[in-house]
Amino acid sequence: REPKHWQDYAALAGEAERAALERVGFETDNITVGNGLQPNGFLTAEALEQLSPGVQRYAELWGSSGKIVERAREELERAILGEERNEVLCDIEATAKLLRESEGF
Repeated sequence: REPKHWQDYAALAGEAERAALERVGFETDNITVGNGLQPNGFLTAEALEQLSPGVQRYAELWGSSGKIVERAREELERAILGEERNEVLCDIEATAKLLRESEGF
């Protein structure tokens, strides 16, 4: 969902999550509010399955050994130039920071 103000950390985290997913090759275009995305910003089980077949829980996507972590690791291994690695790491770091802020960690 769109952020309502500059401190709408949950919405900002969602935007960062989407950007990180897209950066490592996940298709998110069809996921919108009412179509895989609940009004509170949480992904539905159907959206998780669409992002990565077999994923049934959010932690299976974003957890320390989740699908996005696997893809990011693969992306880093493929990135030959230091600048490309830095770009991937910055995307992931920004997402992690917004997630921590939105969840109060």
